[in-house]
Amino acid sequence: MASRRVSRAFGAILLVFALTFLVSFQFALLREVVGRSTGAERDGALLAAVKARLPDKAEGLLRRGADADACGRGGERPLHLAVENSDAVSLRILLDGGARADLRDGRGETPLHAAAEKGWLGGVETLLEGGADPGALDRLGETPLMKALRAGREKTARRLALAGVGLDARDASGCTPLYVAVLKGMGEAAEALLRAGAEPRGRIRCGDSPLLLAVRSGRRDLASRLLAAGADANERDADGNTPLHWAERLGHEGIARELLRQGARRDFFDQSPP
Repeated sequence: MASRRVSRAFGAILLVFALTFLVSFQFALLREVVGRSTGAERDGALLAAVKARLPDKAEGLLRRGADADACGRGGERPLHLAVENSDAVSLRILLDGGARADLRDGRGETPLHAAAEKGWLGGVETLLEGGADPGALDRLGETPLMKALRAGREKTARRLALAGVGLDARDASGCTPLYVAVLKGMGEAAEALLRAGAEPRGRIRCGDSPLLLAVRSGRRDLASRLLAAGADANERDADGNTPLHWAERLGHEGIARELLRQGARRDFFDQSPP
């Protein structure tokens, strides 16, 4: 009876040993396979890791030679995926791993365009620190600043305005960042643009201007700031109407008084239809 127990115990020990050896062998084999994986496989794994928000795995793949600028079948890049996820850790790991901050995805956008449009201020800061160009243009001729403004991301727009690049750059429709800021009613962004040196007299293709737009919108605060920055109180729109004409016609008495204080003339003929 005792010998049977000893035999069974010995058999159990052998089984445990065999299983342990088998598992160790499998792990060793897996490491060998991973180590011999092709560059394309590593790049694909990197894209998958960033997309899945696995920064530690992404970092390990970069150490094993994965391309930080790898391109997926849809044109996606690791940096763009990190921005899409608002993943600050992966974004920093990729930049430190050699990813180019201005590399474009399949849509022709840089990571900074994507971060600006979604209003991810932390990502914008990190990308700018990593050398991203705030003046880069996408396929529509828009800068990251314009992307932020059109998306209504005022805080992000203010930060990009501080970069002082592309302040008067026009998009495909001929609009300037300042005009879009006024159009969106973003007073703080307009203020930041003017402080950074944006041209207050810039017109769009139809002859409209930031001041004319502010007056028609009844935004006395914006009109006052534009006038203080040098906007022309007597400029005319495509129909020959001045800001004062619009202010009086629309009943914006406060703006009309401000325009008169800034030199607006009443003797200009109102050419708009009654």
